[in-house]
Amino acid sequence: HLSQQDFAKSIISKTLSGINELQLFSQINFSCSSVNIEPYVYPIQSHDNRLKLKKANSFLSKFKNLEHLGTGANYAYNDLQVIFCQAKELSADIVNSFQHTTNLSRSYFVSNVASSASQVKSSNIDLKTGTTADEFKIIAEIGINHNGNSQLLHDMIVQSSEFADIIKLQLYNASSRIGSKVRELNHVEHAQDVEENILQILDRCELTESQLINSIALIKSLGKIPMCTAFDIQSLDVLLENNLNHIKIASMDLNNFHMHHKLSLHPSKLNLFISTGMSSLDEVKEVIKIYSQSLHDVTYLYCSSSYPTPHSDLNLLGIKQLQALSVKVGYSDHTIGVSACLAAISLNATCLEVHFTSNKNIAGPDQLISKDLSELKLLRTLGISLLESIGKSKFGISPCEYETWRSQKKSLYALRDIGTGELITSDNTFATSPPLGICPLSLSKEPMYANCLILKDQPITKSIIA
Repeated sequence: HLSQQDFAKSIISKTLSGINELQLFSQINFSCSSVNIEPYVYPIQSHDNRLKLKKANSFLSKFKNLEHLGTGANYAYNDLQVIFCQAKELSADIVNSFQHTTNLSRSYFVSNVASSASQVKSSNIDLKTGTTADEFKIIAEIGINHNGNSQLLHDMIVQSSEFADIIKLQLYNASSRIGSKVRELNHVEHAQDVEENILQILDRCELTESQLINSIALIKSLGKIPMCTAFDIQSLDVLLENNLNHIKIASMDLNNFHMHHKLSLHPSKLNLFISTGMSSLDEVKEVIKIYSQSLHDVTYLYCSSSYPTPHSDLNLLGIKQLQALSVKVGYSDHTIGVSACLAAISLNATCLEVHFTSNKNIAGPDQLISKDLSELKLLRTLGISLLESIGKSKFGISPCEYETWRSQKKSLYALRDIGTGELITSDNTFATSPPLGICPLSLSKEPMYANCLILKDQPITKSIIA
């Protein structure tokens, strides 16, 4: 066995010897030569890079004057014989394009076939452009899952930043968040002094203004958007004084006119997110009116204020009712798992708000409905795939179908010689690929006649029929 270096020298020597025997190169001296030894001649195709190649070809198909062939273009091994054959075929296709004749070039496909995809027009179909992957936002609500532990709050913010776009906190005064006459405050049996009522839990998890400011700074340092729910006017004042421009209004305050009135008059633009749990459609419409003349960008979050919400009680089609009011609509989730979230995304929710926890086994009333890091990742990856799949309201041939179209789409061919003036029928034609002729379904339309002699196996094109 030769060493790799000796093998290279042997290849160069044989190649130069063969070249020197050709009259064309007899007067040329080759002073520099090298050998590229490939351990694998055929590129290894993983599922992932096959998908990436298809996406790349789909993108390139948007250009009407671009063709590509060869090993690098197709990420597949092609020897020179194959490439020369492809080049010859492509040259013929380009000539036919200039003559406005049916051909198999990518440019012809893009200009004449894929462009025939039609926009769906139906009163029963929502034609609004769906939410794109770039527009879609995931809001991770830390809420009270930190249990009043500053280090746990810090860790949850850092963890959620891996997949969330917006990280949400809560600011409230515990004594004013729950009315003193709420009966449930007296419905907790204190077994060995470990049981807490909701007011005691909220009191333990209440953030100070200093903790809020530090958390906002941390979120910004991670490149994410901080957001906070204000549960009372005083808390709202704190958020506005600290120039926080992403503010959430909880479902319990959707009917809080005082809060909405104050926000609607705020002189700087805000990004407001208003949850609609426990609310009627008429109440939502009243809130929409309040903000109709404001500077703010308002998103209404479809929501069920049940912790957890059974899937059978969720009625996510209510998202469509909110969208019919011509407002931005997102979804605030209180279910177990991610299926409802994915369903909301498929209904064009512009954002998804989920409770986030680093550990579902720690204490807290919201841990059960919270998403952990693995679920947040799942929502990010599957959410983007869903949005890309939904696309636009149109039906027709997609640019990504080019390779399959040129090899498998059928068109009409002559089964035998067809004389001038002869009627084109199913008896003297057959359907096969490639699609160089007219569509075989043309036989079901107006009668067609040959305006010249059509030879057996010849594609039947528009130019040779009348």
